[in-house]
Amino acid sequence: GIVRPLPINTAPTRGVATVSSTSAKRVFRRVRPEEAASQMEQNKNIAAGNGQAEPPIKSIRGSSSSDDGTASTCSAASSLSSSSRGRSQTPPPPAPTATPPSTPPCEPPKQQQQQPQHQQRRVTFSPTSTCRPIPSRAHYSSRVRSALWPSPHELRTAVERNATEFASEGWSSEGVLEERDMYRDVRTGEYVHPVHLQWLCHETSTQTLAALQQRQRNVGMPTTMAATSRHRENFLNRSRARAARNYSEL
Repeated sequence: GIVRPLPINTAPTRGVATVSSTSAKRVFRRVRPEEAASQMEQNKNIAAGNGQAEPPIKSIRGSSSSDDGTASTCSAASSLSSSSRGRSQTPPPPAPTATPPSTPPCEPPKQQQQQPQHQQRRVTFSPTSTCRPIPSRAHYSSRVRSALWPSPHELRTAVERNATEFASEGWSSEGVLEERDMYRDVRTGEYVHPVHLQWLCHETSTQTLAALQQRQRNVGMPTTMAATSRHRENFLNRSRARAARNYSEL
């Protein structure tokens, strides 16, 4: 048969142009819409197999000003580069997991390291030990007595000075008199130390209580207590010893 050449269609056709990589020169050929759709599906499958999103496909249509069916060289180059990138690009290696920095072992505070260890000790007393009370002023020597309690003259001076200072600070007259009476002995009217005055008051109350008890016993037993003076002395001695014992236990 006779081979006739195909008629050349001079009318511009709309289609997608691709670059043929077989020749050194960039030759553009027209692609049918069906081939362009299959090429897009193939690009989608390749991108899905590589685990990447579908690469954007740029339109390679000609410009609207000169619609002569040809495409610009830059548009074809971008289409080729995007398709080749979808085929050859491999998924990036997984990022190494961030490992926490190694922390040094926690050390105890310095206060706990330097804290001394307390030892418990049990203290015992001998059963023969006794508790002796502090002796009164009468049992001290003159040297110790002068160091502990001032003389009546010095104590009077101190009391008067305190009364004057308290009055100047706004104390009432009752407070000043009460402060002054703290150092005054009721029996002698002299000024004594408050500790010694407390001891004197205790002795006075003890003697008064012993006298009342003796009077009650004398009323109950007039013949026994008045018969001999020896029984009376024994009673007084026992009363004094009891009073001294009660005072030592305070």
